[in-house]
Amino acid sequence: MKLRTTERHEGSPGTDKSHPIIEYEMFGDKEDLDRMVEGIRRLERIMEAPAMAAHDPTLLYARSLAAQFGEDTDEYWRQYVSMVYDITFNC
Repeated sequence: MKLRTTERHEGSPGTDKSHPIIEYEMFGDKEDLDRMVEGIRRLERIMEAPAMAAHDPTLLYARSLAAQFGEDTDEYWRQYVSMVYDITFNC
């Protein structure tokens, strides 16, 4: 995130000059996606533990991605998180 200006009062509220520049670069490196897949694999192991398995947890799948990349493949999860990961909690 960058400020558009260093001047405190430049730009009226609600104008382009008053808003910061947000450059979304999450998952710009292959390692970022690899770590997300690793996290999903850990989550799957946690879900298999007896205490969790008793609640029958499931992961959500996107059928169109599963048809293209296979359900629960590493490439499926790379595509999935690239598409649906919510950036609102990054700050």
